[in-house]
Amino acid sequence: MAPSQSELFQSRPMIEPMAIGVYAAELAQVQADDVCVVMGAGAIGLSVLQALRVAGVRRVIVSEPVEARRNAALKLGAVEVIDP
Repeated sequence: MAPSQSELFQSRPMIEPMAIGVYAAELAQVQADDVCVVMGAGAIGLSVLQALRVAGVRRVIVSEPVEARRNAALKLGAVEVIDP
């Protein structure tokens, strides 16, 4: 089933951060056994995290000072979060 116009409109703000995340993961030419560190867990950082996980990277660490964002990173697949 195709998304409604309302659903498409609501998802538009995430298109650019997700595109940046995918581009960053592609640019890095990551391998599954790489350890990656993402600095920040805002919209772009979380998009990078997700793109790295989809690319097969098993160990992604996220550095983020805000607890709610660290928790989001863990939910999205970070193996470790660091409070800088």
